[in-house]
Amino acid sequence: MTVVPPVDDGPGWEYLYFAAELARGLADHEAEYLEYQSQVAAPKGPTVTDPVAHLRTLTGEISNVVAQIPLALSPSALERAFGLPGHPGDETAIRSVAGQLTEVYAELITWGLRVRSTVVEEKWLPVFAALAKYVSLPLHQFQDFSAALSARTSQVITDVRAGGVPPSEPISLALNVSIDPAAASEFDAALAALKSSAAAAPPAAAQTQGFAHLYPPAPPFKAPATGMPAGSPLERAKQLPRWEWFRRFGDIPGVAYQTPAGIDPTKLPGYGLVPRRTSSDFGGGHLEDLMWTQGEESTSASPAHEWGFGPGSADSVAAVVKWCAEGLELPGEPSDYHFMIQGAIGKLHSLRRKDHSAFPELEHLCLLDLALLEAWPRAVMDDYSDVPHFYACEAFDHLISLYATEGALHEAMEMAQRAASFSPGWDRNKTAAQGLVEAHDKRDELAERIAAVDAETKG
Repeated sequence: MTVVPPVDDGPGWEYLYFAAELARGLADHEAEYLEYQSQVAAPKGPTVTDPVAHLRTLTGEISNVVAQIPLALSPSALERAFGLPGHPGDETAIRSVAGQLTEVYAELITWGLRVRSTVVEEKWLPVFAALAKYVSLPLHQFQDFSAALSARTSQVITDVRAGGVPPSEPISLALNVSIDPAAASEFDAALAALKSSAAAAPPAAAQTQGFAHLYPPAPPFKAPATGMPAGSPLERAKQLPRWEWFRRFGDIPGVAYQTPAGIDPTKLPGYGLVPRRTSSDFGGGHLEDLMWTQGEESTSASPAHEWGFGPGSADSVAAVVKWCAEGLELPGEPSDYHFMIQGAIGKLHSLRRKDHSAFPELEHLCLLDLALLEAWPRAVMDDYSDVPHFYACEAFDHLISLYATEGALHEAMEMAQRAASFSPGWDRNKTAAQGLVEAHDKRDELAERIAAVDAETKG
């Protein structure tokens, strides 16, 4: 790799110095790069007992590494380094920017070598070998960026100092990295092959739990059933009846849900109850309600609503999942099911660090809640205030974060778009809604990342 020699302090020295420092930094890691390119790495460390969880950790790590690039090249950082137009740059700040990019480059190499040397069962080797190739294209993109920057800078500064016409286009300091589509396809194929072999001869449940949910598809919302209102979520919510109940969660129009095996709802308190509708005129307004009677007691709280206060006693992933599955079989209003699912999501989120099997179940419940919100948006609508709005929904934030961390950018963008369809009605004054506001704003960031990947693929 060619290293640009030191530069003087003439016009444009800042760009020459930056190009030289970056090229020198990449050259310092030539030996590690060649080791990575050799595709040979001796296994190191103890055998990984939970490959699924380890894959999640690794994909999260690489996402964090790549996320440092736009921070290093942020407008404020570049302004400090290169100075405002007509003002000199700062040598220390320029060296810092080049150093940060060099560190990212080095971390990409280290990550690739570490993935390739991971000790796993033989059947997992193709998966980890394919994952190690995820940084192959980004490393080439770093090198190409450095080479192009050196060549472009040298030519432009030479012309400017010779009294030539200023360049029609400024020197670009935009560095976009992306995963090689071939590497992604190889990884997906390795996972599919492993999943296929597991289906033919399933190993112990503890080894495969959650495997199928590494990159699960997120089903798009289907058109409302006949007779259901159309339009945006807020428009549909306003047209749906305020007081409506269903015998079970799966009976809500537009929600596809089957009772899980092993669940017997007939033994649950309140199963099969039917409410009576009440109405009254008070204070010039007409009030309606649903009353549920069991024995000698009557209450406006449905069996599903009463069940929704129970996740606190569940101390394991299996217990939370069972609790929620049973509650979804009880009669209740759509909002009852939403808050029940959201309670289970919160509990699973708190268990995720000590039990990685919480991740697929967490994702499954987030998708169920999403299906409910899109089919019956009134479930999270507060229409008692002057301006109708939606309550916050944690499912969107969890799904966007999960997919973006795993590198599934298109899935993350889809979730951000679906969350944005609710955002005009979110109550932005509620602290819990801030995550959704941020998710809505994150669409632009995801769009830029996807565009960069697509551009590199086509290029």
